[in-house]
Amino acid sequence: MVKKHFLVFIALLSMAFAKETTAYDEHFKEIGSHFGIPPTLLKKIAKIESNLNPKCVGVNKNKTVDYGLMQINSCHFKELAPYGINEANIMNVKVNITAAAILLKKYVAKDGFNFSEIGKYHSHTEKFKSIWNGRLSGELAKEL
Repeated sequence: MVKKHFLVFIALLSMAFAKETTAYDEHFKEIGSHFGIPPTLLKKIAKIESNLNPKCVGVNKNKTVDYGLMQINSCHFKELAPYGINEANIMNVKVNITAAAILLKKYVAKDGFNFSEIGKYHSHTEKFKSIWNGRLSGELAKEL
C-alpha cells in the first residue's frame, strides 16, 4: 500500500517541477528525463544532501568522501568509471547530477520508486536510510 502511494506521489511530482528555482534546474530536468528519474526527486535529494551547494565536500568517518551538489560518495567511483565519472570531474554540477541519476536508476530498477530503494542512495543501513527517507519525505511534501 505504501509503495503504491509513493508511486502516485512520484508520478504527480514528475508532472511539475519543484517550486524553488535554482541555477541547476535545467540540468535536473535534462538528466532526470534522460535516466527516467523525476527531476523534482533529484532536486530534493540535492537539497537534503548539500542544501543545493555544488561546492560541498564531506569527509566521512570511514574515510570516504562525499562530493558536490548530490554528495556522491567516493566509494562509487569504480562503478561510475564506465560513464567517465571520476574524482577529477565529479565536482562539475552536470557530472555530479548524472552520477546521482545513474545510482538512483540502479536502485529503483528492480523494485521501482519506493522509499526502500531510493533510500539506498544515502545508505544501505536501515537506521540511516530511515532517517534520510524522513528528510526526503519532508522535502517532497513541500511540493504538495
